[in-house]
Parts: sequence; C-alpha cells; structure tokens
Amino acid sequence: MSYPTIGILLVWTIAGLLLLGFWLNDLRVIHNHISPSASDMRYMKPGYYRTWPFFTFRFSAMDPAKLTEPGREHLKIAIRHERAIFWWMAVGFLIVIALAALS
Repeated sequence: MSYPTIGILLVWTIAGLLLLGFWLNDLRVIHNHISPSASDMRYMKPGYYRTWPFFTFRFSAMDPAKLTEPGREHLKIAIRHERAIFWWMAVGFLIVIALAALS
C-alpha cells in the first residue's frame, strides 16, 4: 500500500470513530429521556423488535411518544447521526473497493 492509501483509510477510520462516539452519546441521552409511562421498557415501535438483517438497536425504530420533550428533540438529531453512520459505511466500502482496484 502507498502512503496516500494509508492516509485515506486512516482519515476514514478516525471519522468513523468520531461518528461512533456521537452514536454512543445519543444512546445515553435518549435513554435518559424515556418518559415514566414507558418504564416497562416498551419504547420501540410495534414490529421493530427484530430488525432484519442486523438485529441491532436503531433510533429510527424508537417510538417518539414514549420520550420526554427534550428526548424527542434529541431523537431527531440521533436519527440524523444514525443515517450519517450508514452513509459513511457505504461510502467507505466504495472507497475500499476503489483503493483495492488502484493498488
């Protein structure tokens, strides 16, 4: 591998870690703003308990009605961060393919 290739992959990795940090902070803030009526931990939208193919937690599957007002505001930001992570992974996959083809 050449130095520019390593540099591009390093920048992509560091930015991905930054996005992951935003996601973890969003997870903490959103779970701190679950309303008392959702104390039974049923704050996901119906039918989203098994999200194929990843079986992971997704902010877009949360029910905004089960959050407090600051939680609803932050949920919009969290969904935007979640979409940014998915786009970053897709673009990164294309970058890796392009770098592999050029190397």
